[in-house]
Amino acid sequence: MAVGLMSFALLTIMGSLPVGMSALKASRERTAAGQIANELAGTVLSTSFSDLNTLAGTNYYSWDGKKVAAGSTDAYFEAVFNQPSDPVYSGQPTDANTALQLVKVQVRPRSNPSGSAKGNVERVVFVTGR
Repeated sequence: MAVGLMSFALLTIMGSLPVGMSALKASRERTAAGQIANELAGTVLSTSFSDLNTLAGTNYYSWDGKKVAAGSTDAYFEAVFNQPSDPVYSGQPTDANTALQLVKVQVRPRSNPSGSAKGNVERVVFVTGR
């Protein structure tokens, strides 16, 4: 009887391991993506207003958040800078984009389909030119 009880308890513990491991992986992934997004948002804020267009494009990062080359096998995350060409700001004059710029930083795992938001982290930064 005791052996049966022990095997049932062990089976229950072993059955919950995959769930715990996948939750741990998802948590680590979101944490790394958030740290990359925060770092890139800081880069946007420290870039002069006239040089914001130099940030456009995609950057690649390893699992632990280190920047890697585009074709690298270590590339786990991709970070994309998006700047709307003619943003409209409610209540602002039409020339507001010469003094205010919106930059979106999106970090996502490369294994993610582009239409899926699972695992994506996004930061929106407003930068003033004055």
